[in-house]
Amino acid sequence: MSKVVSIQKYVWFLDTIRRARHITLEEISEEWRNCSLNTTGEGIPRTTFNRMRDKVLEEFGVLIACKKIGSQWYYYIDDEGELEAGHLQQWLMDTLSIGNLLSSSKKLHNRILLDEIPVGGKILSELIKAMEKGVCVYFEYRHFGTDNKKNVQGAPYCLKAFRRRWYVVMLTPDHAEPAVYSLDRILRLSLTKTTFTLPEDFDGKAFFKDSFGVFASKEFRTQFITIKVQGMQRDYIRSLPLHHSQEEIEQHEDWSIFRYFLRPTFDFRQEILSHGASMEVLKPLSFREEIRNEVKRQAKNYES
Repeated sequence: MSKVVSIQKYVWFLDTIRRARHITLEEISEEWRNCSLNTTGEGIPRTTFNRMRDKVLEEFGVLIACKKIGSQWYYYIDDEGELEAGHLQQWLMDTLSIGNLLSSSKKLHNRILLDEIPVGGKILSELIKAMEKGVCVYFEYRHFGTDNKKNVQGAPYCLKAFRRRWYVVMLTPDHAEPAVYSLDRILRLSLTKTTFTLPEDFDGKAFFKDSFGVFASKEFRTQFITIKVQGMQRDYIRSLPLHHSQEEIEQHEDWSIFRYFLRPTFDFRQEILSHGASMEVLKPLSFREEIRNEVKRQAKNYES
């Protein structure tokens, strides 16, 4: 069995127990008989079940416990809070769980539509390898809109996915602070023999804390930004906040005012513009003017 299929099997096992809350070995075995990953149609023997429990603990740090209810022994996740707290493990499990569900619903393949998300291919895997080994990488970097390329060497600190693209945060000799590079502009990446130690005070989540998207440059000052949102768009913003700092500070019948504490970077400007007339920047005035000028340029394109 390939490593990918093995991981999918363990994810299926964990997800089956998670969704059931409490489940017997016989019920798990029956679920496995109907699973698309099962190529033999057989159930799960006790020895295999015990091995899968051990593997789930090793791979995901999740303990499958058991307790007797009546005359039956039921299995359950000992602490789901720990599972939810492990963001990377949770993301992997959710992704593979959805994949398992989709593969088991082959007759619905033309009725379940997903965006294609580039995975970064070899460059992503090489960067992960470099981060694990603690070695610097070297690559050519091509800026969009030009044929110019530059050589970059540095220490990969962390990876971030945003808007169907992968980005790497790296410290290079050219910058005093870590900089962000898009993987789809990287050419011919290789690992070097130069080692680095990740600073103890570096936290990838904290690095992007005051940013929307991947622009984290300190040239943009962190500040309060208030935005008026009208119509149904207000409900979309409520259900899926643009940023963790989002607060709804005023509510009216047809509109609300939301406040954010972040850097008004290019990514955030593009997000505001993408919502059209339903979203209006109120403060600060400098950011409002920036958006107003961009809207005027857009309108000019349609005047003829």
